[in-house]
Amino acid sequence: MKARHRERLRAITRQAILAGAEAVLLRDGLDATTLDAIAAELGWTKQGLYYHYASKEALLAELALQEWTAAADAVQAATTAAAGAPEALEALVRTYVGRYSGRLQVFRLATQGAQLSPLAASLGRQQLAAFRPLNDRMYGPTEQKLREARRAGAADPALDPRRLTFVAHTSAMGLLGMLLMVGTVDDPLRHSEKALVDELCRALRSAVGGRGRAG
Repeated sequence: MKARHRERLRAITRQAILAGAEAVLLRDGLDATTLDAIAAELGWTKQGLYYHYASKEALLAELALQEWTAAADAVQAATTAAAGAPEALEALVRTYVGRYSGRLQVFRLATQGAQLSPLAASLGRQQLAAFRPLNDRMYGPTEQKLREARRAGAADPALDPRRLTFVAHTSAMGLLGMLLMVGTVDDPLRHSEKALVDELCRALRSAVGGRGRAG
């Protein structure tokens, strides 16, 4: 009983640390998210953080995994609820972009940050193995609806459901990456974020016989 209580308290404390790290990340950016800054945000000492995390990279790796999990859950729910393949492709893009359009530094951590050498080095095999199944959760409902559309003759027989779902996701990631890039140099894109998302969704819907957009 006491062991379970201690474990619960430990989980609550780690969640508070991750929330503090995300607050610093959103306010100051990835490069300024240090253990000192996180400790100051929480009113802790840096030594207190070391009790729970061996390094900043280990802390950020867990935050990145938490974010990937939440994003996969959100996309899975939205695409499962979609009426068909065109709607699922659109739901994937809109849900993913919508999650990060106001949280670009979190997007940076969850994608580019995981490629930075100190953070990548901290991602052991167990953590990397935890990332991989999230793709199945994120892609699964859309992939299934695309297979059904192909069987029903509503999509090109040569269409690869998994590949098109992956393209939809990486296209959304590319758009967010462009927003992140122009934000750092204060040089806005010629087209609005909404217009770009609409255009991407229109192209994806048309690839499987969908017309217009869900809005």
